[in-house]
Amino acid sequence: MNNPDEYFQAGIIVFNVKQMVEENTFAELMRVLKAKKYWFLDQDIMNKVFYSRVTFLPLEWNVYHGNGNTDDFFPNLKFATYMKFLAARKKPKMIHYAGENKPWNTEKVDFYDDFIENIANTPWEMEIYKTTDVVSGFDWFNP
Repeated sequence: MNNPDEYFQAGIIVFNVKQMVEENTFAELMRVLKAKKYWFLDQDIMNKVFYSRVTFLPLEWNVYHGNGNTDDFFPNLKFATYMKFLAARKKPKMIHYAGENKPWNTEKVDFYDDFIENIANTPWEMEIYKTTDVVSGFDWFNP
């Protein structure tokens, strides 16, 4: 990949499944998978197979929570790209809780309050309440 700005983070992704079937993309993905080992397995493989055939969503549709390390997590980003990343974090439309720290197992993640506020109106509300120590003090009936 010549331009790192064309590498996509695959936390939130939309596929044209019809086109993928027509082009037998699954076979190509499997071929690339078997060719070598990748650091970010699925993400690296998709970047290789879909290179130059991607439409990027605005960054606020895939805000990476940073695993609590947003200041130095992206040291190689161009300054302009980093500033776009910071701007997207101010008004995220979708948050990607990548990595090991998730809001359902620790309060010490970016956007924890957003998770608690939004889970309250989903079918998973009581499941999260029952299975997590983190949210045991949260008043689920008066968020």
